[in-house]
Amino acid sequence: MHQHGCAGRTFLPLVAVVGAMVLQPGVLRAERAVTTAEADGSGKITVEIVYFAEDDCIKIKDVREGAPNGIERPERTLVVTATLERGAAACAQKLRKLEHRIDIADRADALSVDIFFVDAAGAFIRSQRPRIYRDTADERECSATLASSARTLVAKC
Repeated sequence: MHQHGCAGRTFLPLVAVVGAMVLQPGVLRAERAVTTAEADGSGKITVEIVYFAEDDCIKIKDVREGAPNGIERPERTLVVTATLERGAAACAQKLRKLEHRIDIADRADALSVDIFFVDAAGAFIRSQRPRIYRDTADERECSATLASSARTLVAKC
């Protein structure tokens, strides 16, 4: 009969350590492949936009706070409009990561940021809705508890 002992439980500490890393927004930003929004606690949200363009002609022309014409702001979200521009030259199919950063005013009831991507004429292309990361005492306590639990489990094995 095979006994598992601690070796059979190594998966649990690994999950706890990875979970603790994911709950810390600083770790998420290290290799950002998605749009993020983070509150600074002083009334400002930093939105780091990531858009994957399908060819080498598309660029982000303008980013501004607010909804595009004809789209009403959803409740409990902040809104950003990013205007994409296509160059006139012949385009090569190439997936490219475009990035832009904007600081916008925070609102206490906001849970997420709606980012509307429109073309130069204002026509809707697509949207993203990242949740707002807020560094609250509860989140810090939760991260610390998970990290402590992971250390304890690893020490026992």
